[in-house]
Amino acid sequence: MRSVTFLLRFQWCLLAAALPLVVARPARAADISGQQIYAAKCVSCHGAQGEGNSKQKRRLEGDRSVNQLAELIGKTMPEDDPGSLSAQESAAVAAYIHDTFYSAVARERNRPARVELARLTVRQYRQAVSDVVGSFRGAAKWGDARGLNGEYFGGRGFGRRDAATKRVDALVNFNFGTEAPVPEIKEPHEFSIRWNGSVLASATGEYEFVVRTEHALRLWVNDLKQPLIDAWVKSGKETEYKANLHLLGGRVYGLRLEFSKAKQGVNDSKKQKETPPSLPASIALLWKPPHSALEPIAAGRLSPHGAPEMFVCSTAFPPDDRSYGWERGTTVSKEWDQATTSAAIEVASYVVGRLNEFANTRNDDK
Repeated sequence: MRSVTFLLRFQWCLLAAALPLVVARPARAADISGQQIYAAKCVSCHGAQGEGNSKQKRRLEGDRSVNQLAELIGKTMPEDDPGSLSAQESAAVAAYIHDTFYSAVARERNRPARVELARLTVRQYRQAVSDVVGSFRGAAKWGDARGLNGEYFGGRGFGRRDAATKRVDALVNFNFGTEAPVPEIKEPHEFSIRWNGSVLASATGEYEFVVRTEHALRLWVNDLKQPLIDAWVKSGKETEYKANLHLLGGRVYGLRLEFSKAKQGVNDSKKQKETPPSLPASIALLWKPPHSALEPIAAGRLSPHGAPEMFVCSTAFPPDDRSYGWERGTTVSKEWDQATTSAAIEVASYVVGRLNEFANTRNDDK
């Protein structure tokens, strides 16, 4: 047992003694890397990255292959002692030069990253401005319910009286004929309906809203103080009313539609001795989204929940760069500068006109 242990220790001693000899062994020419050869033989003329210097102003770059470059180096380099490099050394330094800075691939890899200025695209600008202004108001509630809240009144107009009935209508597309719209209304010749809720825009762009009816109507979209379509006092036999509005896709906008079937002009129903005949009545709410056909606003785009007013910038902007296949804000042209200036004025005017609302103040506050 002792002899085995001694033998193992002796072998380890021999191995340990041999290691310094292995480490200290001088490197052969074949073991020297191309980088070492370049540093020793070429840097003084060509620079650390082949950029050149006062001796050799031309950059060390080209389209030769590694083999072609090795052949040239073997014949001409180094300049003070051409042909002194072995074939292995020439091949090693050629491979290093080619991969590090000589080839087109190497040059592209070494090219510093370009810094490009970018601005918001038109879509991003409009969305951002709406978000900033909208932050002063509550968020819209979309929810799971679909359709619009309908309030049905007997008689003309709304006044302060209670609705005869309330319900949620999936969409506004009715042909009442000469009958009353709901059983709770007993006089079919004169009634009024008010729908409230919100509408979801599917895409950004110009929307055409259309209301078809033989009777009086008012339509509000987004701005519930100013009607988008106002035909409350009818004249002539017109039955279709249109208006355009720019909306941002993915946003919810408040909507209110009022309809009244009654004799036009002064309300003299109290002086009438006989009930007037009931005339046909119908009403349909339609829209034409961007790049789409005219259609009734479907229930999937309507909600019985209201929505705060949304600011939508209507300033016309020059088109964005689409050369990469998608919209990019790359150019800051004179037209873009003018558009952003006009848009800033539009935003400022909108905010100033609603300053009390945003700041929660009143004109007589001290």
